[in-house]
Amino acid sequence: MGPRVIYLASLLLHIAVEGAEVNVPVAGPAPGCAVDSEDVGLLQGPQRFKAPESVSLTSNLGGSEVVRALPYVLQAFCGPEKVTSCNLIPAGWQQITGAFDYDINKQPPAATGDPKNNFVNAGEDYNNKNNVITAGTMESWLPAANAANFAFTSEIFKEVEGIANEIRKTDDTAKFQITCLNGTQKDMALMQDSFDYIGIEFYANSIPEICDRCMTEQGWTIPVDDPKSGTTYKAFQTWDASPVDNSKIVLGMTTSGLEGYMVDMYKAAVKQFGFAGILVWHLDHMPLSIPLACFESYDVSCSGGPPKIGAAN
Repeated sequence: MGPRVIYLASLLLHIAVEGAEVNVPVAGPAPGCAVDSEDVGLLQGPQRFKAPESVSLTSNLGGSEVVRALPYVLQAFCGPEKVTSCNLIPAGWQQITGAFDYDINKQPPAATGDPKNNFVNAGEDYNNKNNVITAGTMESWLPAANAANFAFTSEIFKEVEGIANEIRKTDDTAKFQITCLNGTQKDMALMQDSFDYIGIEFYANSIPEICDRCMTEQGWTIPVDDPKSGTTYKAFQTWDASPVDNSKIVLGMTTSGLEGYMVDMYKAAVKQFGFAGILVWHLDHMPLSIPLACFESYDVSCSGGPPKIGAAN
């Protein structure tokens, strides 16, 4: 994969952020998630798992620690300003901080809040598959990154699994997450025991400038009149039918082309299938019409009216 260019000029929480032209590194989240006939309907299986009723998250607000109970895991990628500054992530959300640089060994910026909620992220050197991050390097990142857990946005699955298992030998409290493309059910089923969370990208690309509406391009569809009839919801069903533990699956979305009713569909799917939660890429591009508080409740619609999709049957 070659260099990717992104122009940042977006808003978060009604705060204007002045953008600049920058080069986006190859070590970021995996690109391109086109849906084809092999993705939808791949793998059938009987297993379904229930997610916990709520997830207790500790956050630091003004120097005093409080416990917030969210109905499911909420995560966002953060790091340098070209991604999303970590201090823009709402309190209580899990932060996945990475350098997202050509140099995969570069120290990620500091996350905010309780380090127990935060992950350091290692990408992949797409120009040299033999250049793989080491467990020692990732462990050395933790103090300065204000994190206690480990995440990977990489397609070299066996190497990543080996790193996670190596770290786990000396750190039995850390959590591990891998973020992958749709259609990787077979790989994830084989390695799911090594990870607490498996994030899946259900959108066209992680770079907003590559597609005008990344949530509904390259085969992804979420019809407003019947969101469940689209390919995105069908992909959710495919993962539900796979051998992968639903309670580990985090549904990935991007803010490019995101609309409130789409968030409602994601929330309903989390509740219906017992998925772990939702992961957001480019939270700093969140449309002003979608208040972040609506992510934190099943009962609050993100589309300005009653949720279009209720809990499942």
